[in-house]
Amino acid sequence: MSAVTESTSLRWGTSAWRDEAYASIERILRDRGLTRTGEIEQPRVRFWATQLTVPTDAGQLWFKENCPGQAYEAGLVEMLAELVPDHVVTPIAVEPERGWLLSPDAGPTLRAAGEGEDLWERLAANWADLQRRVADHADRLIAVGIPSVPPLDMAALVAERAEEFAALPPDDPAHLDAGDAARLRSGLPTVERWADQVAATGLPMTLDHNDLHSGNAFAPRPGEEHLRFFDFGDAVVGHPFSSLLIPLNVLAHELSTGEDDPRLRRVVDAYLEIWSDLADPATLRAAVDPARQLGRINRSECWRRVLRSADAAERAEWGDSATFWLTTLLEHPAFST
Repeated sequence: MSAVTESTSLRWGTSAWRDEAYASIERILRDRGLTRTGEIEQPRVRFWATQLTVPTDAGQLWFKENCPGQAYEAGLVEMLAELVPDHVVTPIAVEPERGWLLSPDAGPTLRAAGEGEDLWERLAANWADLQRRVADHADRLIAVGIPSVPPLDMAALVAERAEEFAALPPDDPAHLDAGDAARLRSGLPTVERWADQVAATGLPMTLDHNDLHSGNAFAPRPGEEHLRFFDFGDAVVGHPFSSLLIPLNVLAHELSTGEDDPRLRRVVDAYLEIWSDLADPATLRAAVDPARQLGRINRSECWRRVLRSADAAERAEWGDSATFWLTTLLEHPAFST
């Protein structure tokens, strides 16, 4: 596990940080001709990100700063507002060098609005539309600082992480026991097979939200054609289908159902329809489960990055997250299939 660089939650709780952030917000408000109408509040502090709420005469604004491992989100949102302005909330101001983002409130999320199955299908299709529209700009996305591991490199990455986590002291939350490390090593040919399957689609590398669910998309307003996505701190550049990992997991949990449920299949169908002109249906569908499995590696890498900013107490609570996601490769579909 990478060494801890700084406890961000400790820094975000200091008056020095708040004074600097508040001063920046006030400058932005003056420049935009806005007036603050109440006190700035800090409703949430996690070691991966913190938010401030800013009441103004133009409505509530949201200020966000990510930990260093996800500081690219500000620059990414700025770029997405240029490339797909109908799919994101256009920020009021961005300071990419600090990872600061100030955005307007965009209303309730799908989750808060009481989303239905049709909105899950819409979420999948709208996200695929965003992915296709930014795919030609993958190099620009990576230049912003978004992590990227091509599928064909993932087996080597799993091997590296298995050794890294197994070498940690047994009392480290991220320690990987010898049995799981051996099973990961023995499963590397299967990871390679998954990578070959997703590569066979011929689809381009593009943006993977890496935490796509109904709490990270705003409910559509009257007359809006597209959903607006947010919370891109976990985003990576990779195979597009890996984005299906989280929404299908969350939906299956919410419905208390298995993955053969036709309601989940309709979500997959809505997503694949956006790609249907690029490969035959059988090839696309065959790549869904392998791509979702490779998405587990992206989730593990995300946690590995952000845990560098956790203090000892936070590592005690969250420190096994990177290892957990890596070991889910040992689960369905099993390495033996």
